[in-house]
Amino acid sequence: MKHSLYFSFFFFCIFLSGCYKDFWKDYEIICDVTLPPGGLVADSISSNSVILKWNAIAGAQFVIQYKLSSDQNWVEINTASYRNRFVLEKLGSVQIYEFKVKSVCPNNGEASVFSDVSSFITLPEMQKIEGGVFTMGQNDPDIGGSGNSADEAPIHSVTVSGFYISKYEVTQNQWFAIMGTNPSFFQNCGNCPIEGISWNDIQIFLQKLDSVSGINYRLPTEAEWEYSASGGVSTHDYQYSGSNTLSEVAWYNLNSGSATKSIGQKTSNELMLYDLTGNVAEWCSDGYAAYTANQQTDPQGSPNASEKVIRGGSWSSDSNNARLKKRSHLPSGFYQSAAVGFRLVRSQ
Repeated sequence: MKHSLYFSFFFFCIFLSGCYKDFWKDYEIICDVTLPPGGLVADSISSNSVILKWNAIAGAQFVIQYKLSSDQNWVEINTASYRNRFVLEKLGSVQIYEFKVKSVCPNNGEASVFSDVSSFITLPEMQKIEGGVFTMGQNDPDIGGSGNSADEAPIHSVTVSGFYISKYEVTQNQWFAIMGTNPSFFQNCGNCPIEGISWNDIQIFLQKLDSVSGINYRLPTEAEWEYSASGGVSTHDYQYSGSNTLSEVAWYNLNSGSATKSIGQKTSNELMLYDLTGNVAEWCSDGYAAYTANQQTDPQGSPNASEKVIRGGSWSSDSNNARLKKRSHLPSGFYQSAAVGFRLVRSQ
């Protein structure tokens, strides 16, 4: 009797097992790759990484292809994952990329065609600058000899609101990604700062960058530039941006070899900003105007001035003209120099 019960239980379990399999067979996930994934988007994580997303397809894994929009060759990544997202890292900042995705059934290898191409732009590497009060200018009209520093006086108290400024000068590669041209005098150095551009040229660049990024970038005001170059609330009151020893922080006339250099090779200043002294001087948003002794908050310079402020010294500057208090100015529309570039700012 006991053995017959064991056998009955054994055959009953086999029966249930078969029913279980038959039951779930009707509910197996079907991997349908008739159509490619849709809903492709890219969200920035940092200046050189994004997370790609697309609509999930049940039971499917995914293959990604991506490239710079200016390149011909695609890079392919087999994610070997059912997740409908993937992080791309170590990308260039301020570059336009394209990507597409196809789905693959892992059980039989069937695959969809690739999706339509979607594009995204990587963002500039920005540094947050805490607002504060600082003393702008300096009072010695002869520090550069023969009274040529008179427009650096009088000193005056300026309050600056917080903002973000790019850690590096805008490069030739970044300019080309947005504009499709490279007007630099020093060619074949994609990571060197862009130069050979007017203030008006930069306004076109900013409009195009804003259009593709959805973020409002601009040039720094002269006050924002000097505040950043001086180290902001962390200032040590150096003569140059980040040091009293020019060669530590700058490419200038004695070490540049009469040419621009790749960004970020010298020591940063107190705010982890590079090349604010030397390499290329930098356009500011302000129209040039004489200083006054009045206290000011977020000054904008002269809005109608035809000449715009330039700060910072360049690869061709001597030690006097590389001082962070030194002011220069040039016409906005017609002056294009191998020694003048720019960096980006956005408000908080």
